[in-house]
Amino acid sequence: MPFFYKYFVGLILLLFCLSCKKETNINPENLNAVPQDTIAKVSNKITKKNVSALNYKDYRLSKPSSAIIVNWTKFFELEKEIEKLKKADLSTFTQNDSHTVLSSFFADFKNEIPRQLFANQIKSRMLVLETFFFELQDLMNYSYTKTEVLKCIKKILEAHANLIYHINKKVEKDAQDIIKPL
Repeated sequence: MPFFYKYFVGLILLLFCLSCKKETNINPENLNAVPQDTIAKVSNKITKKNVSALNYKDYRLSKPSSAIIVNWTKFFELEKEIEKLKKADLSTFTQNDSHTVLSSFFADFKNEIPRQLFANQIKSRMLVLETFFFELQDLMNYSYTKTEVLKCIKKILEAHANLIYHINKKVEKDAQDIIKPL
């Protein structure tokens, strides 16, 4: 038996030695290689045509809703950012301090909400919109693909439309004069 163990241990050591001698050729050019689908920030930019080709339902504020948000300045700033997104202007998301700017904007956006619109369904839509804005900001500050950015822009536009839809529905429901039975 001792001979068998010596033979077995010798065979294992031989296998370890042979497997360790293989060299891996690391090509420094491949370390920085970017996948084919990944686009550089300077090449293949997102265009207005790309954004306008996105399929989503867009809603406008109703007249009663517009009357309620007339003093909500951050909502109008949000509208300007959405219009910039529709024009494929992503400059807000590529600034060095974009995370800080977005954080302070959404904090003020939530704090300035009109009392009539202070409802869970609207607050949740605001949070979804904020999440997608930060997702786009992350994509723009790191390597990204054109399809990822377009999907994220579509999510933002859909979240914005849902926010407007729920604002309209909340105002419409509050305007109803429902008589409750005694």
